[in-house]
Amino acid sequence: MARIVERDDAAVSATTTRVQEKNPVVLSGKACAEYLDALGVASESVLGAERLAQIDQQADAVMPGITDYPAWPALRGQLQRVALNGADPIGVLREEKIFIRPDHAVDPAAVLASRIEARDRDTGPAPWLPPVPRELATDEFWGRYFTRRTELISQHAVAVRATAGAWTPQTTPGWAVPIASDPELARDLALWRAAHAVPDTDLRPTGPATHGVKNHYQQQRLDRRATEAGVMPGKADARIAQLGEKIQLGITSDPAWPSLAQQLWRADALGIDQAEMRRIATAHPLPIEQPAAALTYRLIDAIGDCQPPPPATEPGPLRRYEPMPLPTPPSGYTVSSHPTDRRTPEPMPRPTPPPAPRIAPAPQPGPRR
Repeated sequence: MARIVERDDAAVSATTTRVQEKNPVVLSGKACAEYLDALGVASESVLGAERLAQIDQQADAVMPGITDYPAWPALRGQLQRVALNGADPIGVLREEKIFIRPDHAVDPAAVLASRIEARDRDTGPAPWLPPVPRELATDEFWGRYFTRRTELISQHAVAVRATAGAWTPQTTPGWAVPIASDPELARDLALWRAAHAVPDTDLRPTGPATHGVKNHYQQQRLDRRATEAGVMPGKADARIAQLGEKIQLGITSDPAWPSLAQQLWRADALGIDQAEMRRIATAHPLPIEQPAAALTYRLIDAIGDCQPPPPATEPGPLRRYEPMPLPTPPSGYTVSSHPTDRRTPEPMPRPTPPPAPRIAPAPQPGPRR
């Protein structure tokens, strides 16, 4: 529903179109999408119809019915890249088939596509993009094409990072406010969001969940860095989830729950009690669809851009400790200032022992009577 509303076919002015054509965020997402599309077109062009049909027939012979699953196009693309790298795609398929049970997988093609993608540790122009297969890289036409594509993606990435580095408190988007203290993370997230066309209205650091091994790994890595940067402490997750369920039952299962959890944590850190949060939530009925997103913006309107105070245990500046003074040498030793001087120290005078105490003689016994 949200995508339908976003694509309302409203007229866009020529000025807006001209600005978007120069926007590095828009250009970066477009360049990444065209890179992926070009990989598929180039693979089919170089392999040819006969070789592609052979891969399809052999794959269906190894795993009957595999071509009927929804994720077969993704698996087919992975097999094409294996072939373009000089390996046997059907042999790789047989090797990976051993590790899955088709009767336990909803879509075996999706599992196989992920496993084959994980075999290739190389990356493309970005850490989440696949590399150009060797046969395409050495092709006279496609080699020059993908070299230019890689340069475009790198140029747009530099522009996106520069734009994020120039943000001010007035121009920082809402998703970047909690991580404003970590400029490097903000630039990395801006590049990720631009490449995946995540709108600024999505307050989750990395946006919706992505597909693919490389995408999933990089998204988890960025989410972990955002948590460590203070978007929301990991130890507060359970407590904030309980708070959200008290406000409205079942809200933690909403796709926009991560954004709401962040705002609840901010409100709690600013001292807003649960009764006040419940009043903000129930001031107007929450919509049936995306209640977490609606409550998120209500909290933003209520608490504004206030940031929680730093914790009381925040470490101060490092102290500079002075070196400990050297012990005073005992009397009688001659200390040399030259490091190579090995003279023998003068002997210390022997102390005079104290006089022995005098002991009175024991009394003698008298005569017996």
